[in-house]
Amino acid sequence: MQFEHPGWLLLLVLLAPVLWWSRGARVSLGPVRGVIVPALRCLLIAALVLALAEPVMLRSNDDLTVAVVLDRSRSIADSELDAAVQWLQEATLDRSESDRLAVVHAAREAAVVMMPDAHGQVGIEAVQGRTDASDLAGAVEFTKGLLPEAGAHRILLVSDGNETTGSLLEAADRAAEAGIPIDVLPVRYERTGEVMVERLIAPADIRPGDAVDLRVVLRSQSPAKGRLVLLRNGMPVPMPDGAGLNVTLEPGLTVIPLTAPAGGGSMQQYEAVFEPAAGIADARSTNNRAAAVSLHAGQGRVLLVSEGGQGAERLAGLLRRRGLAVEVGGVEAIIGGPAALAAWDAIVLVNLPRWSLPDHVDGELTTWVRDGGGGLLMTGGPTAFGAGGWIGSRLAEILPVGLDPPAERQVRRGALAIILHSCEMPRGNYWGRKVAEAAIEALSRLDYVGIVEYENMSSRTEWAFPMQVAGDKRAALHAAASLKYGDMQSFEPAMQRALRGLEGVSAGQKHVIIISDGDPHPPPPTLLDRYVAAKVSVSTVMVGGHGTALHRRGMNAIATVTGGRFHDVQSPANLPGIFIQEAQVVSRSLVQEGAFSPQWQGPGGGPLPAGAIDAVGALPGIDGYVLTEARGGLAQDAIAIPTEQADDPLYAWAYQGLGRVVAFTSDLGARWTRNWAGWEGELPLWERTVSWLIRPRDDGLLSLSLQDSEDGEVVVDVEAMDADAGFLNFLQTQAVVMGPGGASAPLSLKQIGPGQYRGSFRMGDVDGGDERAGGGWVVGVRYRGTRPESGDPVEGWVQGAVVQNWPDEDRAVRSNEVLLMQVAQRSGGRVFSIDEDPALVRVFERGGLPSAAGQRTIWGLLAVLAAVLLLIDIAVRRIVPDKQRRQVLARRAAGLGGAAAGSASTAWKQVKAKAAARRATQSRPDPIATASPQPPAETEQDTPSEHEPQDESTMSRLRAVRKRLREQDDES
Repeated sequence: MQFEHPGWLLLLVLLAPVLWWSRGARVSLGPVRGVIVPALRCLLIAALVLALAEPVMLRSNDDLTVAVVLDRSRSIADSELDAAVQWLQEATLDRSESDRLAVVHAAREAAVVMMPDAHGQVGIEAVQGRTDASDLAGAVEFTKGLLPEAGAHRILLVSDGNETTGSLLEAADRAAEAGIPIDVLPVRYERTGEVMVERLIAPADIRPGDAVDLRVVLRSQSPAKGRLVLLRNGMPVPMPDGAGLNVTLEPGLTVIPLTAPAGGGSMQQYEAVFEPAAGIADARSTNNRAAAVSLHAGQGRVLLVSEGGQGAERLAGLLRRRGLAVEVGGVEAIIGGPAALAAWDAIVLVNLPRWSLPDHVDGELTTWVRDGGGGLLMTGGPTAFGAGGWIGSRLAEILPVGLDPPAERQVRRGALAIILHSCEMPRGNYWGRKVAEAAIEALSRLDYVGIVEYENMSSRTEWAFPMQVAGDKRAALHAAASLKYGDMQSFEPAMQRALRGLEGVSAGQKHVIIISDGDPHPPPPTLLDRYVAAKVSVSTVMVGGHGTALHRRGMNAIATVTGGRFHDVQSPANLPGIFIQEAQVVSRSLVQEGAFSPQWQGPGGGPLPAGAIDAVGALPGIDGYVLTEARGGLAQDAIAIPTEQADDPLYAWAYQGLGRVVAFTSDLGARWTRNWAGWEGELPLWERTVSWLIRPRDDGLLSLSLQDSEDGEVVVDVEAMDADAGFLNFLQTQAVVMGPGGASAPLSLKQIGPGQYRGSFRMGDVDGGDERAGGGWVVGVRYRGTRPESGDPVEGWVQGAVVQNWPDEDRAVRSNEVLLMQVAQRSGGRVFSIDEDPALVRVFERGGLPSAAGQRTIWGLLAVLAAVLLLIDIAVRRIVPDKQRRQVLARRAAGLGGAAAGSASTAWKQVKAKAAARRATQSRPDPIATASPQPPAETEQDTPSEHEPQDESTMSRLRAVRKRLREQDDES
């Protein structure tokens, strides 16, 4: 036994005064209780003190747990992984009944495949997460946390030894300190014919019409031949040899210069692809290509984005009349990552719903405005702003209007119930949480939301989040993060619970979303009839798992009967957008339609100063808009729509970081602003708005170059030179790196020479973590200073982009057995080989392993014992045994302490005599008032005394005492 807090044991000194007190307790408590009571007190104090010290019982345990860490990064070929797993399956058969096996996948992140199990086997389960990196050290640390406290432990690492993150040797040292040896099973390989396109070097910015000089850097492990193809924006660039350039490579690095003709557009993306000749043993094709991005130095490029490119031509025509460089495109124009956004100085989102974009674009647009200095205009329509699912998005944080409906507005609420059965799809827990969060975030704070799931532990369908008003959504999001993801057997219980929850709230639109693989038993027709009668629609989302064509028809039928939509999803990446779209079924009340008269607000400013307002003139009426609320703060409302409750924003603007944002809550003429066609103020309104949004012009004084290295570090060099005045020194620079997924980080530039500034960053440090995000990294530099001779101010913005062509995981050409052997040696482990006979290998080997004793805390048991002792102590002290109580009562009745005091009859006679004497005294006549006295006895007999009832009461009590004592004597 050992104690977690032994200091509390000092309180045992309290036993000394208890023992001292017990010496006198025998006199007052008697010979028996005088011993029992002190003993109970001592036991009670000891139990309380021991409970405070938290004792732990140690139990020996000889069980052995082996945790297999299986490297699932993509540097290991499938055939090599299959061979290793087959060897493990045979080698782990030889074990005792008490031995347990656990399996953990290692890649960019570690993931549990199987908890310690006495009957578990190693298999090739679907890998969870990204496989483009190897954090073997993190996987070892993660696995240590899965091992049980009791028994002996081993870790078996199955890997090629190529790590891209962390330090495996340091993890091995920590495992050795914990007494956990790491056995290794190397996955051996060598790619002797591997050819890699290391990088494609292109200028950061180019001038329209200029040819572009490029350099391709290739690395070959052996002599090789092939063809080098150059693509510009996805199209082949003509070469002297036709579609490609024939090249011969020697072992090592080869640099090939290329020239690409000038191209139009705001951004030029070049890609060099090596195609090996027949017979070349190039095993991996992912590292046979490299890309680079060059941004045009042209000014004022504007992109109008809408679904399918529709609805934006009217505004594009107006802006082109003012000489602005405008292009119209679909969502594909802005999903290419930071580099795709950096090509534009202003972007207009035309009635664009959030669900039409991948999740990472939301963050990338926000970063492009705040840190990249871009200008954003969001225009309204039936699928824009809150009605388009933008509530809760990152972009909503920078808009000059609030997307939730104003609290004072009486809008029709919606109610949404989410039924989750995502456990059988790949990464089901991750996507289940992701879709629930996406749907919750897309709701307004006034809408109702509830989450229903099946719990395996209780085998019941329960509310993970009961139907209630979303509010600030923190409670709902917390519930989404705590889901159990049980394997639902039938849709009926979940749909019944969801329907009851929806019937209990007052909402204008009630909707249910179900995500499943479709294999739960379908609901009965009577339940679907109840949904139809209650006007509750159901949309079903089928993805992954065990779903069949029959299940697909069943889920489609649920949606069809109830008036919902059926989504057959092939890629889980599309799930959040689908749930955002479905959540908008309950948010249709945000669209306000009717005749409205907008009015100017305030004196003007920003894109519409006072003079511009005068030039635009009076505003025509509109037929609809999306309801938002004034944001306040730095956001300014230029045009509003007066209502009884408040002035709803129609046109608002704000500065956000280095960028600018405008919101126009009506549409561009397709439905609500048709009265604006032909209005003379429309052209100046939009021309001034977009011109204000466009990023400030660059005067061309700075040139930027980016150079990446093998370890992911990018060196940024800036040269500042005035053609007339020479170098520009001591510039004030504000640089930022914008990465995939909306990540950003400041970049420090230091002057290293005349007009020379340098900084660096690591790509992995500026990564939003979304595996679907791409487009490289953009470095933007805003500068300010003065010309050396004239002192005239100079300022501007320069930017460049760098692309990580393929991860370091694809750089491995041979296994790192040396590292694995060092890990085994430093941790006390063993080195296995696939060439060994697995039947002769003892994976579950206990020899030399320290056995961790099992621990069991018993402070709770001691606390219960103390409570019981306290009750016994009170009972012994307060409850007198019958025999002793009889003796005490007898002594008190007789007034004696000797043996004669125990006679009840003597006590009775004495009490009776005293009572008679007292009555005689009280009934004696007054000598003054009475001439002839009456005998006391006659008076007492003939005339009742006024004190007689009291005397009889006393007599009654004495009789009761005597009777009780007699009964006790009989019982004894």
